[in-house]
Amino acid sequence: RAGQDPPAVMRIVTTALDTGALTADTGSEPLPAHPCMLLASDQLRNLLLHLCWPHYDLVAPILGRMLPNRAARSAPGIPAADLAASAAQAAHNAAMIAATAMCRHPEAAKLTHRLARQDTHRRRGITIALTQVLPLPELTSEQTALLTRLFDDPDDEVARLAATSLRNIPASSDDLARALMSAAAKARTFTVAPAQVIFAIEHYRGNIPGTVLDIADRFFQLHASQASNPSGHGFHDARVLGRLVINIYDSSYRPGTAASPLASRALDLIDAMILSRTYELEERLAELDR
Repeated sequence: RAGQDPPAVMRIVTTALDTGALTADTGSEPLPAHPCMLLASDQLRNLLLHLCWPHYDLVAPILGRMLPNRAARSAPGIPAADLAASAAQAAHNAAMIAATAMCRHPEAAKLTHRLARQDTHRRRGITIALTQVLPLPELTSEQTALLTRLFDDPDDEVARLAATSLRNIPASSDDLARALMSAAAKARTFTVAPAQVIFAIEHYRGNIPGTVLDIADRFFQLHASQASNPSGHGFHDARVLGRLVINIYDSSYRPGTAASPLASRALDLIDAMILSRTYELEERLAELDR
């Protein structure tokens, strides 16, 4: 019905929030009949995501209710901890909806930028919108710039979540790949979750050898001690980077000619990786010699 008569549906939602007459559920059990629970529900979130592009004017007042400065102090039969969790979830959902709508509505963009300067719950909601709700190639330049800033978020979970967007870069989108992967490698996300970036460059189908070398160089500056330790988080990452760097050297070196800038950079990195005792590197170099 939301698509047939959005104003009527939103009147029902508003009445329910005013009266507490409508309950939501978790998918397996009903939630208490209270506005704070409805505001935090998946059902309301999904409805507003569906309507936020064509009918943001109807959605905006509900977002205002989802973004209180503090949780309700008390409600009959609902523990205070549950009220606080519902308030945080509602704010998270509101930020997700605003970030989804910002590409079409200046009011949503203004709200999103304000929420991005607030707490972690709101920033996580924005990050989910930009990495999971919206297709990466369809992000506007404003949304892409916001995603890039989230690579440097002080919250580990937000920084890791922002990096998951790199997996969604379409093949042959070299400009986008260079911009996002380079930004991620220079940001905090590469300190807390380098595997996300390295997985992305390993599986990207395009031509960005310079960016791959930049990321490899950055990795061995930050995580060289993990390259030879099978129990370390960076052991597999170092092995992947070693293979990628050797492939770049192999494809850019021409015997009997002056080394190209790419080949020279790759060779310098190979030397650094040998010093770090990167696993399987010497075997791969032996294969290259043959």
